[in-house]
Amino acid sequence: VKVLDFGLARTADGSPSSTNAAARPDSPTVTSPARMHSPTIAGVIMGTAGYMSPEQARGKTVDKRSDIFSFGCVLYEMLTGAQPFRGETVADAIGATLHKESDFALLPLGTPGRVRELLANCLAKDRKQRLHDIADARIELDRAMADPHPVTVSEGTSRGTLRRAVPWAVCAALVAALAFVWAAPRPAPSAVVRLTMEIPEAQALGGAFGPLVDISPDGTRVVFVGRSNTGGPQLHLRSLDQTATTPIPNTEGAFCPFFSPDGQWIAFGQSGKLRKVSILGGPATVICDAQDMRGGTWGVSGTIVFTPEPNSGLWRVPAVGGEPVKLTDGGRGESSPTHRWPHFLPDGKTVLFTASDRNSEYTEATINTVSLDSGAQKIIVKGGTSPRYAASGHIVYGRGSTLMAVPFDVRTLEATGAPVPVVEGVQQSPTYGDVQFTCAQTGAMVHIPGSGTADDRNLIWIDHEGKETPASNQKRPYFDASLSPDGTRIAAQITIAGNTDIWILELERDSLIRLTFDEGQDVRPRWSPDGKSIVYSSNRGNSSPNFYRQSADGTGEAQRLTTSVNAQFAQGFSPDGSILLYRERFAKTGNDILYLRLNEPDSKPEVFLATPFDDGPASLSPDGKWLAYHSNESGEFEVYVRPFLRPGAKIKVSSGRGGFPRWSPDGKQLYYRAAENLLVVPITVQDDSLRVGTPRVLYSVKNNGYNGPL
Repeated sequence: VKVLDFGLARTADGSPSSTNAAARPDSPTVTSPARMHSPTIAGVIMGTAGYMSPEQARGKTVDKRSDIFSFGCVLYEMLTGAQPFRGETVADAIGATLHKESDFALLPLGTPGRVRELLANCLAKDRKQRLHDIADARIELDRAMADPHPVTVSEGTSRGTLRRAVPWAVCAALVAALAFVWAAPRPAPSAVVRLTMEIPEAQALGGAFGPLVDISPDGTRVVFVGRSNTGGPQLHLRSLDQTATTPIPNTEGAFCPFFSPDGQWIAFGQSGKLRKVSILGGPATVICDAQDMRGGTWGVSGTIVFTPEPNSGLWRVPAVGGEPVKLTDGGRGESSPTHRWPHFLPDGKTVLFTASDRNSEYTEATINTVSLDSGAQKIIVKGGTSPRYAASGHIVYGRGSTLMAVPFDVRTLEATGAPVPVVEGVQQSPTYGDVQFTCAQTGAMVHIPGSGTADDRNLIWIDHEGKETPASNQKRPYFDASLSPDGTRIAAQITIAGNTDIWILELERDSLIRLTFDEGQDVRPRWSPDGKSIVYSSNRGNSSPNFYRQSADGTGEAQRLTTSVNAQFAQGFSPDGSILLYRERFAKTGNDILYLRLNEPDSKPEVFLATPFDDGPASLSPDGKWLAYHSNESGEFEVYVRPFLRPGAKIKVSSGRGGFPRWSPDGKQLYYRAAENLLVVPITVQDDSLRVGTPRVLYSVKNNGYNGPL
């Protein structure tokens, strides 16, 4: 600490005892016109309002303990960004000094306990209870540096203030693209700073699911999923004291980014792996497998907790890499229980997360805690998702498109008050349960505004030149749309109020008709070759998603085709409709490709392709002789073709990453996705042999809700 102004201690020299030149505009220095012979003359008020001790403000005799009070004011402001005693006028500031206590709830969460005690001893109203010598302050600061453990603010000090401050302490700003509340350092509740960060069109936000943005723990940097030069998703980094946004190399196809505790690393999902990359650049390092990640969090102990797959539960792994260890149990099927969007509490030993009885259903989800030491779980909030702990001592979470905050005691792991709404109109996804916001330890918060849900989409036609034509004026949260064989109807799953059903869009009339009405989750529809029926997966009866077949005109009852403990998803039919091709997820081998003969009584599923890798989605050629699929057997997802139910070797189609293949109606071309590019490959078949041409990019589909691992 350097004392830069000795104005009050000047002896008689014909000059004022202090000047206003060095004073803060909002805290004018109070002076006396009298020439001073001593800085301790009783009855004269001198000093800067908001920094004077109570005895100084009253004009009483002062000594070095008054300077210690001023030191406490400065230290408090250095830590919080706010004066401990302030007012619009000098009188208001003096009144606050005399009658109000400083709000220790504004201190950063990690403030060492010794520093809190030091502040209390420096800012005591009664100077007899105040620190007596500034040298003792230096000792306490040295001890705090040696043992920087934070302490929880006492019940009497902070609880009431936190309740009153909720709407401000965690309130976010709004923006056309991205918005920030950046308290740098954190302002008092009545001085929330709202900053807007515009995202260049070339780097527009995009991604299939999960958090698109994270803010570093110290509130100085933001990482977001934006568009790369090739049109696919890529991580971008921006320091909040700069205007430039920098793409992070080697992060193409990344999703669900989150910072390390020191803000020097960013972890993310990419191509079936959990990876990390330095904010300074360099190669991305693989931490472990994570085939279809649903969020992660990095603790101060060097442990990462993440959800590697939608229904896998939470797992923990060292941030340096290693073998993951299961922390909680999830479910097996797509509509089974799910644990996702984890977030570490400050102790580094407890994790907040979203728990739902059904994947794709989050209106009744709960916010739970789990202990890394014991595995014990506790329900904190019912009816919420995507929890984050805010430095004000609250859990902030999403309920629909509204951010809610509830006061929370980190010692007892209990909510200590009623939740209140703090921000309306935040982008959220009812399908995945993620809400687009996050918090820093400084009290800063960032969110992406949105009036609807992140899942609302339009259906469009795109020709080979990339020209877009609306297919419908019906905007809905469409997912996994399937075109009928005659091209006149589209079957798609639509989630409304947490319930997912199959709907059919009649293109000529632009009319939506609901096909399924049960309470289960009905997903992934596929048309039969004659267009008369639809096969879909459903978890009705609390089972894993198995196959049901229903007439496309809605008449008659749905017929159950399979019974399995695993999730099953249809891929397509043989040309005559006698064989159903599908993908099933097994505990040991992952996604395998199977088929079912529908025209044979009591037919049992048969395995077509089972490997230790993830195989599928798949697509059968129009003549039923060739199967295209994607697999990560090479370490990256690639597209392959092999004969269907005939001997023959597989052929690699993609050059670089690729996935989600689809045949053209004449079988002469194969389409597939790489990031957000659609590629086409010419296919030549002669004498039962297949030749693959050179892939070329047709166009880039930007921000279209792409749902793959690439």
